[in-house]
Formats: sequence, structure tokens, C-alpha cells
Amino acid sequence: MLEFFEAELDDLQFSGDININWDKQSRAIELEFTLNVTKSQELAVEDQNGELNESDEISYEDAILFFDESKIDGFEYADNYLAVIPFSGRQGLNAPSRAWCFQLSPRPIR
Repeated sequence: MLEFFEAELDDLQFSGDININWDKQSRAIELEFTLNVTKSQELAVEDQNGELNESDEISYEDAILFFDESKIDGFEYADNYLAVIPFSGRQGLNAPSRAWCFQLSPRPIR
């Protein structure tokens, strides 16, 4: 799965950053990303504290957790992630998880 992520993420082109963190002991992959955008003057954006952002540059940071459901219950950490997605050890992603990932892909997954 790590090889898949690395290959797919290398091909992405966007204004931001992506980091992959692998926890070998719990067999969990944390996909952290930062998206940077420039907003138009007419648009008002509040941060997570409800403060109005005066800058034209906006950064959004979040993470997705992929976890081996035989090792940990990743759903316990759902409040800390944009999404938590289980996989079944070496069998990989189950059908609902694969469908969710296909929706995110800007092009067909190899």
C-alpha cells in the first residue's frame, strides 16, 4: 500500500504538500496534506477559531488515516482525521474503501 501511495502521490500536481507517515507496529498509514489557495477579495474566510482571515493566501491542513483493522480500531481516532479508512492486512482495502478512494482520484488508479 505504501508503494501505491508513493507512486500515485508523486504524480499529483497541486499547490500544497503531502506527507506519508507509516506506523509499522500498528500498521497504520497517516496521509497528511496541506492545500494552499489564493482567495478572491470578495470572499470572507474564518479560521477554526471563528477569526476572519485577512490574508489572500489560505492554507488548509488535514489528514486521512488508513489502518489495519486487525491491529487497531482506527474509528476511535475519527475525530482527529478528515477520514479513517480500514484495510484488511495484506488483502488491502475492502470494497467500500476502494470505492471511496476511487472518488478521490483525479484519474483512473493503476
